[in-house]
Amino acid sequence: MKNHSTNFDRSKPPKPGSEKTVAFPEWIQRSLPNGLTCLIYENHDTELVDFRMVIRSGSSCDGQKYRLAYLTSKMLMQGTHSRSATDIAEQAERLGIDLHTGISADRITIYEDVMTKYIDEGLELFADVILNPSFPEKELSFLRGLSLSQLQASKADGSSLASKAFLKAVYETHPYGNPGDGTEESLNAITTQDLHTFYQQRFSPEHAFLIVAGDVDPDAIMRKLTNAFGGWTSKPINPERFALPRLNSQQQIILTHQEGAVQSTIYAGHLCIKRNHPDFMALHVTNMILGGYFGSRLNMNIREDKGFTYSIHSRLSLKVLSGDFYITLKVRNNATLQAIEEIQNEIKRLQTTEVSKEELQAAKQYMIGSFHIQNETAEAIASRILTQHFFGLPKDYYTRYQESVQNISAGDVLRVAQEYLHPESFIYSIASNVYDIVGDMKSLGEVVCYDKEGNNMTIN
Repeated sequence: MKNHSTNFDRSKPPKPGSEKTVAFPEWIQRSLPNGLTCLIYENHDTELVDFRMVIRSGSSCDGQKYRLAYLTSKMLMQGTHSRSATDIAEQAERLGIDLHTGISADRITIYEDVMTKYIDEGLELFADVILNPSFPEKELSFLRGLSLSQLQASKADGSSLASKAFLKAVYETHPYGNPGDGTEESLNAITTQDLHTFYQQRFSPEHAFLIVAGDVDPDAIMRKLTNAFGGWTSKPINPERFALPRLNSQQQIILTHQEGAVQSTIYAGHLCIKRNHPDFMALHVTNMILGGYFGSRLNMNIREDKGFTYSIHSRLSLKVLSGDFYITLKVRNNATLQAIEEIQNEIKRLQTTEVSKEELQAAKQYMIGSFHIQNETAEAIASRILTQHFFGLPKDYYTRYQESVQNISAGDVLRVAQEYLHPESFIYSIASNVYDIVGDMKSLGEVVCYDKEGNNMTIN
């Protein structure tokens, strides 16, 4: 028997393969007379159709009733003027329809995946939940109770505690920093009238757009969309205006006490650019090198070399008006300070020395390879179209994606690392047993401590 074992160095990533160019598919844009924009991608590879209705209002429009947009979106599935929640669920199950909603700070999205043969029934159901919600009190009471239970559970979760404190510190009074899971006070204050008001003020065809991707003929589907949504009355939407925060002038260390925690959950970062910024791609590549994939510097140092964590990532969280950059990881309590010092070292190295040609190309190949893999289904293409249209990116943004990535140079990486990464202004939000780590954290600077409810704690 032949011995097929091969010895190779697992500490080094494999060399990238040859580059392939794959064209991003075309789609068309049309509009209904009421102002609803329809983006249509035709793909007959499978007998499925993906619908996505995007409403340009999200949790940043909650006002003081945090979680209002979330509950409004969830209640769309809980009853219309002609269907109960049970009716909706049973029809979706009978037809094999996946019908659900999602929410971010800037938008509510209603999703439906349906087989082509059931497209008429599926589209009628989809339009009904969007255009005719009834917001029954019984269903609101159930969802409120579920949200309250989730809120209580989040107070024992390190990631929830650290991320919530981080966003509040980054965005200050801007609603991007509001608690996404609400508060007991806000959840108990939300009424069905609040849902009706939010819906009336935020849902309008001119304030929305619809993506249709899959097994459709553009002309035929536009006729169906006209029947389904042509009667949706357009109305003016008053855009929310908020003063944007500024990058904090100095480092902040925020500790949230997590009773009995044996590890620290760290969120470290600051305010950053928005999605359609001209330097986004250069910063995207830079972030990939720093902590965006398994071969990144942070991962190879803090996970592979030091063994401080199982997982570490750096990310760009991008919103319509702004964005933030953060690094997140979990480490044992006694390694918290060392992990932070290594993060600082890696950022400093990125800002002082150009990356090698090999390291830069490896990150680019990963990005391009992932991009092509993620474009293999109509659903994935719909996600790209949503991002392009929602953030106002050029129509050929994804057609030029591979070229844009490859055009980023080592000099670009050095420049944006210096311009957009500011370790001297980092906010370190850490959920842990504060008594175990507060001494070490004081060596970094002034420390502020909170309990799980967000109240100030005094630690001697």
